Amino acid sequence: MQLTDFIKNKNFSNSLPQGDTIINILTAQVIEETRKSDDGTTRNVFELTLDDGQKLIVPKSVMADIKNRIIQGANKVRITRVGTTKLDTKYTVVTI
Repeated sequence: MQLTDFIKNKNFSNSLPQGDTIINILTAQVIEETRKSDDGTTRNVFELTLDDGQKLIVPKSVMADIKNRIIQGANKVRITRVGTTKLDTKYTVVTI
């Protein structure tokens, strides 16, 4: 199978994509789950379901930033993700 065909039909992850994701925090739904990591440790993850049905896994640090935006009265946020590995991935959450 050609690489392009394989990638089109494969779901690698439902984590936040590279670049910007806009979330309406008034209508997004969240589920908190405890999951086991590859190294055997457990951690809490947050799965957001957006208006269009898209599901995203959001780290705890991003949820803390979203909480701060809610306290400030935000209705929508833009989450920017840069990086390609766990070690170099950075998130920025801004009110829009």
